Amino acid sequence: MSSMRFEKAEKLAENYKTWNHTEVALAVKESLALEINNGVIFGVGGLRKVTKGEGVVPPEWEQRFDSPLECFHAFVSMDLEPPAEVMICASKCIGFYLQSGGNQSLDEAFFGRTHSFRNSYAKTKFDQNLGSKYALFDRWQNFSSKETLSKKAEQFLSEVFNDYEIDIESFLKGYRRWNANKNR
Repeated sequence: MSSMRFEKAEKLAENYKTWNHTEVALAVKESLALEINNGVIFGVGGLRKVTKGEGVVPPEWEQRFDSPLECFHAFVSMDLEPPAEVMICASKCIGFYLQSGGNQSLDEAFFGRTHSFRNSYAKTKFDQNLGSKYALFDRWQNFSSKETLSKKAEQFLSEVFNDYEIDIESFLKGYRRWNANKNR
């Protein structure tokens, strides 16, 4: 069912198989700007102040986030109001997920692809940030004064995690596997 309000965004979302895409958010932003310029204000679209003559340019958040959902999460976690186009895109993703009646995974609703643990967006992002003990170790080891990887791992686990009982070789085996998968 197509709505005229975000027609361009809807077509893009159909192509990307999700509303959680920067180009879709830009199309929503463009529609909101047109509505405001025409004196039409609906819901969250009216929250955004657009000055006359403002062009539809890529927003600041586009440069810092891979997707509207990442932008939404970052803004809300900092107690900031996400841009209206970001809230609309997130809402559309949630709506499609809920309307699917359980026939769609969150990966499908938010990222347009079937869920696979290894390739899931959340797993990929987790492995890249410092929430992963292996990613943290990967960065930390460059600053360690110990010479061998084994000594660095021992120092890391004891100083950072206060873990004196973990088997160093098991940790390093997991780290090597993580490191090999990271570079794929």
